[in-house]
Order: sequence, then C-alpha cells, then structure tokens
Amino acid sequence: MQIHEIIRTRRTALGLTQEQLAGKLGVSAPAVNKWERGNSYPDITLLPVLARTLRVDLNTLLSFQEDLTETEIAEFLNRLYEVSRTEGCGAAFSLAEEKLRQFPNSDALAYSAAGLLEGLLTLFPGTDETARPGREDFVAGLYEQAAQSADPKIREWATYTVASRCIARGDLDRAEALLDQISNTHRDKRELLSALRRKQGRTEEAWTLLSSISPKFVLVPDSHQQMAALALMEEGDAALYFSYSGSTREIQDALEVARARKGKVILITRFPKSPGGLKADVVLQCGSNEGPLQAGSVPARVAQLFVLDLLYTELFQRAPEQAVECRERIAEAIARRHV
Repeated sequence: MQIHEIIRTRRTALGLTQEQLAGKLGVSAPAVNKWERGNSYPDITLLPVLARTLRVDLNTLLSFQEDLTETEIAEFLNRLYEVSRTEGCGAAFSLAEEKLRQFPNSDALAYSAAGLLEGLLTLFPGTDETARPGREDFVAGLYEQAAQSADPKIREWATYTVASRCIARGDLDRAEALLDQISNTHRDKRELLSALRRKQGRTEEAWTLLSSISPKFVLVPDSHQQMAALALMEEGDAALYFSYSGSTREIQDALEVARARKGKVILITRFPKSPGGLKADVVLQCGSNEGPLQAGSVPARVAQLFVLDLLYTELFQRAPEQAVECRERIAEAIARRHV
C-alpha cells in the first residue's frame, strides 16, 4: 500500500476521525483529507509523530521494503502483461520503469522484467518504432544489472543471457569472456559455446583449409568434445587454438589436458604473454589491439586468417605429394555431385 492508503487504513482502524488525527498532529483536517486522497504528503518533520500516532513504524508508514518476494514479482509480471494487452507496449514499459525506480537494487525484478519486456518487443514489433531503440537499451541495461548481482543464480542466468545477446550482435570476444564466468555445470553453457564457435567461424575456416591437404586434421567445435579429444591425444599429436585474449578458462583447461598427454598446442593469439600463451608449445602472435567496442573486428580476423594461410602454405611445401593427392580426391568427389 501507498502512504495515503496506510494513513487512511490505520486511522479508521484506530477509530479516529480526520479531525481527531489532525488535532493530534497540529494540522488542519483538510490537510489530512489531502493526504488520504494522495493529493499531498505529510511534512517530513511530521512523519515520526504520525507513525507513533497511527501505531506503525516508519518503514511501514513509508511502504519501505528492501526487496520483492518471488510471489510479488510474479504478480507484478502478470500485471505488466495485462497492461501491455489493454494499454499497449509503451504503458507496460512505463509501469516497469516506475517499479524499478521503487526497487532499484532488486536484481530478481530487473532480470524477470527484462525477459518479459524483451518478449513484448517481439510481440509488438511494429509499435512505436521511434521508441524501440530506447526500449531495447533499457532491456539490455536490466540484463547488465542482473549480471552483476550478488545472487549467484541470478548472476549466472543473466550473464548467460548477456553472452547470448553478444553472440547475436557479433560481439564475440565479450561473449567468450562472459561464458568463461559461467560454471561448467550450467545446463546450457555447452550449447552456447558451440554457437559461439560456429559464429566465430575461425575453427571451421582452419579445418576447411588444412583438411584439404591432409586427412589428419579433425574439427572439434564443441568444448566438451575438445576436452575428450585432448584426453586421447598421443605424443606427436597437436591441437590448434584461436584465442584473441589467450586468457579464457577454456584455453587454459585445454592446455593442461594436452600437456598431461604430452601433446602439443599451437595458439594463435594477440597476447603471447597471456596465461594461454605462456603454457602453449607454439605461439603465433597476430592482430592489432582492440578497444572494448571493437570486439571481433575485421583487422583482427584478417590477421588470424593471414597466419592460417601461412600455415597452410608451409604444410603444403613440406608434403606436396600428399597435399596434391588430397586436393585432387576432394575435387573429384565434389565434381561428382554436379554431374
């Protein structure tokens, strides 16, 4: 309840008239009437006396609440959805903004509201296009807030959502860094990592190029399958990794497994002195420095592809007969599909 409702409810419960309450506080009866109708508020200096007169504490009088319960959040989300249906998407966003101003530190509310508001933007794609960018930014901000939550469950799910959105818009390095913060027990981390690797495309490009000159190259895009493949490495085997930062938990774990199996790891990275660079057997440095808004930039990608092309050329020259034979067999197989 709001303060005007609390004043009216407590006054009537105590059997006081507006005139009697006004007399105890030293104000006029019309002033109390305005309070109870929500047209004005008591002076801040009157609040302690008013709370004692109504026999409530200040927190109750001011409707102060640290956070919302799960039930209250669920009820608010239902109300938010109903408002969107009856009054439109804009009214729902306004209501959400008002509620979040009342509970600015409620990460559970922020994360839950973000999910519903994002859904509303999908349900009403053509509504008020001029306001859409601002609403999308508002939703993104709520996810970012929840990703910093002290509650590990909220933080992990929000971080997963932010990483997913980063992949969708092409901010792949940040997505990789965010996924590194999520525990391996998270049920959907594996699928999102696979999506990231497919989006990056570098692993597929390396395999497409190198497998054309030797049957020994195997593509392993899934992080769990990578660990399984590394665990089965034998002396003389090598793994090729791309990592701009060279600092992700994924690459460090892979290096530990490969070293235990006496396998070799070749790392293509911008930072040779990164944790991954210091542990890799061979480090190929490439790419220019990227700012926080340049993640996955074209220059860095082109630099990696250039190094990959150099590797291809060197391998071709070391075993030209095998390379030519492999390429001829591939060309013949592809040609048959077009006959």
